[in-house]
Amino acid sequence: MPCNGGNYFGGQIRVVNDPKDRKTIDDLTRKLCHACQLLEDAGAPIPAELNEWWYEHKLEDQERIKEAKRRAAAQSAEQRRATYLASVKERMLTQMTDDEKEALGIK
Repeated sequence: MPCNGGNYFGGQIRVVNDPKDRKTIDDLTRKLCHACQLLEDAGAPIPAELNEWWYEHKLEDQERIKEAKRRAAAQSAEQRRATYLASVKERMLTQMTDDEKEALGIK
């Protein structure tokens, strides 16, 4: 799962500003996520004190995954558009005379 932390702590949200603390929390969150996923995959029960966190964390992961896919699709569309426009520009430049290029300020 794409764990990026989560500021969850005992049912409360805590803001972490220190990058060192943020990294520690992210690392621990990834480990806890991995452990819970292993338990779940094995059909073992998740400890009761983690049930709420695990449920919320999986929902957050789903949202992170959806957002990452949306960004990747948008970036991919932008890259395809940029590639297309570059090819159009190249084709147009090869068809223009030097005078036409100079008139447009293109060297």
